[in-house]
Amino acid sequence: MSTRRDGSLIFASSLAVKSTCKPKPKTISPFFRFQDRKDIKWGQQWKERIEESIDTATFFIPIITPRFFKSPACRTECERFRDREKKLNRSDFILPVYYVNCPILDEVEKTDDPLAKVIAGRQHTDLRELRFDLFTSPLVRKMIANMATQIVKTLNIG
Repeated sequence: MSTRRDGSLIFASSLAVKSTCKPKPKTISPFFRFQDRKDIKWGQQWKERIEESIDTATFFIPIITPRFFKSPACRTECERFRDREKKLNRSDFILPVYYVNCPILDEVEKTDDPLAKVIAGRQHTDLRELRFDLFTSPLVRKMIANMATQIVKTLNIG
């Protein structure tokens, strides 16, 4: 994720804190969620820390907004993870969350943007209609629970 503090990062932070995908005993091993704003300590080499985290991550969950496609940092991080995914002989570890309408995705067949084509080619979770709802709303809670279930299923396939 980009180091910018825009709406998508606030959402990602809220999702991580309020998600219902906490591991349960006997079902999943505990996991670490890296967030650049939270997990890079003062004085750390931020670029190395992000690259190290990408190189060891199991999933990459980009929050898709128009700014995502314009951000050099977001693009680089997604492309780096895509390379990791290929080395693992997988194609299901990038899990996009569509959060704000993106014209580039609406007309992906007309673009020469390779990242837009990668994201458009993945099944995504669509939160565009729910992004203004509270995390306590039943629809948002159900969507987050479905995302957690999909992550567990993907882990069990490998």
